[in-house]
Amino acid sequence: MKANDIVSNYNFRVFFGLKEVGFSRISGIGGAAEYDTFVEGGGRMHLLPKPRSSSGTITFEKGMTFLDKSTLKLFMPGNDISGMIIMVMKNSLPAETYMIEQGVVTSWELGDLDGMSAGAALRKFSVVYSGVTVI
Repeated sequence: MKANDIVSNYNFRVFFGLKEVGFSRISGIGGAAEYDTFVEGGGRMHLLPKPRSSSGTITFEKGMTFLDKSTLKLFMPGNDISGMIIMVMKNSLPAETYMIEQGVVTSWELGDLDGMSAGAALRKFSVVYSGVTVI
């Protein structure tokens, strides 16, 4: 993707194994590395990478308008969703792909249960993850 690409031309495909789920907004994808520094006797500094110890939280918002029982079970807190794939699409083609290495659902929220509206059934859910790989 180019820095000046128009964001509104993007949509997302999220895969939990073989099941695909659509969302309007995804936030919190990122990564960080931590390092220890030490200085030699002559003043030369070295950086040593630390093992990955920090996690992040991805929030998915405004999901599907219909949830079947098996799909809703995916979003229950405590469920392991390792291997989740997020594809950022532009003009119906994959622009970027991310894989969540290890993840656990921490919270979910349904939309209003209103038979007179067509709002999203799954309003929001969050996943704590240990790492993201760019594919």
